[in-house]
Amino acid sequence: MPCPLFRNDRRALCGILNHMKFRCPICKKPTDSDANPEFPFCSERCKLYDLGNWSSEKYVISEPANDDTLFEDLTRESPDEHKN
Repeated sequence: MPCPLFRNDRRALCGILNHMKFRCPICKKPTDSDANPEFPFCSERCKLYDLGNWSSEKYVISEPANDDTLFEDLTRESPDEHKN
């Protein structure tokens, strides 16, 4: 089913994802999604540099991805409460 915004081009994605232009997060050179297979990076070098930053723990996620308080109610309930 073609995108309603691009009825004549089945290869196009809806909205802004059709063609994105940004700056490389490592060296800040312009890069775009059509020209660079390494997008959002400008080159394989910058892509590997970023991977090295993650693996050396230079980058960290400051908060847990899951909020453990969401699961507190589940652990308090007994298995018998779910039986019909």
